[in-house]
Amino acid sequence: METKKATGRPTVFSEEIAEKIAELIRDGYSERQIEKMEGMPSRGTMTRWKHSNAAFCRLTVEARQASAELYDEKRLEVVERLKERALASIESGEDMPRSAVDALKVVIQEYARQASIRDDARYSDRVRPVEEQVLIPQKLAAAEKQIEEGRRIEDMLKL
Repeated sequence: METKKATGRPTVFSEEIAEKIAELIRDGYSERQIEKMEGMPSRGTMTRWKHSNAAFCRLTVEARQASAELYDEKRLEVVERLKERALASIESGEDMPRSAVDALKVVIQEYARQASIRDDARYSDRVRPVEEQVLIPQKLAAAEKQIEEGRRIEDMLKL
């Protein structure tokens, strides 16, 4: 009898998949885009991994921060191009087309939005309620402590 090859998404956590996910996030991909890629887990699986694995959670947080920096750098490059075009326009005495300025403003705003989605603590002006102001590292430390406590209890039960 012929054995069918499994075609579902990987649900077993591995360091290799974790690193690939983090690499894709650093490159600017969202989890929604990643889940559509062949061999990648669903967003639900990635979320479960983040809740159960503090190291994976930290890895994705750091990757999102790097991704936010990437989008902010892209935004600054477009700002610099717009500034150069404006200066050249002033020097030449020619008007800069309004449609070009508007198009570049849209690009700048989108890059800023993408940066804030990935790291709103640094790239957003959103005012947070006091209870949300707990820093992510503190949340990660608390999660790691709970995981370690759970492991310690498991070890005690094995005795």
